[in-house]
Amino acid sequence: MGRQNDNPHVSIKPEEDARLPILEGQIEREWGNDRPAYLKSLKVSGQFQKQVHETALSCVKVLHQYEERGLGADQGREAIQSLIHPQWDRS
Repeated sequence: MGRQNDNPHVSIKPEEDARLPILEGQIEREWGNDRPAYLKSLKVSGQFQKQVHETALSCVKVLHQYEERGLGADQGREAIQSLIHPQWDRS
């Protein structure tokens, strides 16, 4: 049998995870503050919502992996920051 999930905020399927819309909002805010040129280029190209959603989904998948391994929430948050703000994007 599969692993039972005890956290009510976490779905077995990342696409249904309750944290997904929260992360999308966080990504929109952070990109608006830290990456305005990138945000503008996404909006101009019509890729904004798609890219935000895909990034949030990647974050949720990483959080699932950390939880499955029994690693701490702080480590998971650090890992998703590297997805939200890739190394090449930092100044």
